[in-house]
Amino acid sequence: MKDDPKSQLLAAIYARLLEEAGLRVARKDPVAPDRAAYLDAIAKGDYQLIPDFSGDLVHHLYAQDGAATTDAAPPTSANASVNAGHSIEEQLVAMRAQLPDTVTVGNPGAAEVKTVIACTEATMKANKDTQFLTYTTLTAVASTIRVGGSADWMANQATGYPAFQQYYGGTFKEVLTIADADFEAFLRDGKVDCVALDSMNPLVTTQSLTILDDDKSMDIANAAVPLITTTVATPDVINTLSKLNLSLTSAKLNQMLNQVVNGGTDPVTVANAFMDTLGTTTETSTA
Repeated sequence: MKDDPKSQLLAAIYARLLEEAGLRVARKDPVAPDRAAYLDAIAKGDYQLIPDFSGDLVHHLYAQDGAATTDAAPPTSANASVNAGHSIEEQLVAMRAQLPDTVTVGNPGAAEVKTVIACTEATMKANKDTQFLTYTTLTAVASTIRVGGSADWMANQATGYPAFQQYYGGTFKEVLTIADADFEAFLRDGKVDCVALDSMNPLVTTQSLTILDDDKSMDIANAAVPLITTTVATPDVINTLSKLNLSLTSAKLNQMLNQVVNGGTDPVTVANAFMDTLGTTTETSTA
């Protein structure tokens, strides 16, 4: 999408992946960042593939007049349970049910754009003898952890600290409300062990933070997905696009985005460098 480096990075990665599989790829100028407009364009066949994000797309599709009601729709639906529609598996069902017949969605990548909890190198090292990779394992050592977040995150009943307590529990050593401008200083000076922040915040890269997995789907998934016209969505194309799904993590997308936005590097150059590092190590994730 135009003026969206995340989308441009993903488009360049998908194009390179398809080319390496021997498929012919024609690159077009970026579309305007208007979801209704580019959904219409891809439905008409003006484009064959456009990157998107699952949670944002589900919300858009089910906000339209006449949209079906489903437990996989956004959790604001009248029939939704406490975390209905939060998981990527539910979202795939919801998207595929609501998209036009001429459009489908490929398998999701591991990269997500949403609020996450990420921990410092020192915290990861202190817990290296445990499987310290998820929110559940964070809860297990909560008494040793100083966790921080913005005032909004601390007050957010749906996906903030109150929700974390509802889903995971745990009594932390200290719970810190941090002003947006102070996150870097708190991390740099070792005043906090784990923080809630946007997964694309450059601090994830510059402060070498490790993003933990929300293993109970507390927050709404918002994973990278390829929107594809059904005319080209063959099993070969779907499988080819899926080959990088586990390699394209939120941390890796954050790192690349930092190179583009703060380093001024062209998205295609960054995408090609990422693809060059993969070699034969790509893995497939399907849903």
